[in-house]
Amino acid sequence: MSLLRLAAVIAKSKPSGFYADTKERRRIMIEGALLTIVAEGHVSEKPDLATLTAGVVTQAPSAEAALADNAQQMTAVLSALRAIGITGRDVQTSGLSVSPEYAYEEGQSRRLTGYSAVARVQVCIRDLSRLGKVIDGVVANGSNQLHGVRFGLAEPDPALDRARVNAINNARARAELYAGAAQLRVHRIVSISETDAATSPRDLIAVRSVSSLSRIETPTEPGELDMSVEVTMVFELK
Repeated sequence: MSLLRLAAVIAKSKPSGFYADTKERRRIMIEGALLTIVAEGHVSEKPDLATLTAGVVTQAPSAEAALADNAQQMTAVLSALRAIGITGRDVQTSGLSVSPEYAYEEGQSRRLTGYSAVARVQVCIRDLSRLGKVIDGVVANGSNQLHGVRFGLAEPDPALDRARVNAINNARARAELYAGAAQLRVHRIVSISETDAATSPRDLIAVRSVSSLSRIETPTEPGELDMSVEVTMVFELK
């Protein structure tokens, strides 16, 4: 008998009622019914940092002039951030572009009117009590666009671990419910896998134009973050 035919005979002769774990390539004898549960665990956590995206938009007759004006204003913005106490590791350029501007008139070809330069930086604020001061500082020193504030956690893992525990507890409770309804009991856990872990960042409403902002410090409210973990658990019921 060839090796190929022998393998086929062995595969066919294996008894039914096996559960395959493809990652570890183990086989576990299953004598009862299998129940698959997908459950989520949630925790709420107060954010401890914020990310602000600030931009500078300049326009000029030539691309060189637009970019030069933009560089001058962005330099002032970066200097203001340093004066407030934002260190270099917490500031990152997130965009830089120069593009032509056109005027469109009915029945005529488009007409070049100048060039627009756009530069953006992302600023990480680790002391949320200074967020309003940072916003006002960048606007006062040349930033004419804000693209929102996103709140987050510097160390999200401890909160996510609590969400993982909640997810497993929820899955076990649901398995007990199903087992009781089917007049069975939960015999054991066959497998556990994490299918998703996420933090739902809280965004402050983006400000597209800041020319009308008042001199009063901009108020901010960080609220709470929703941390969630989704797990898939397979139980054997008997």
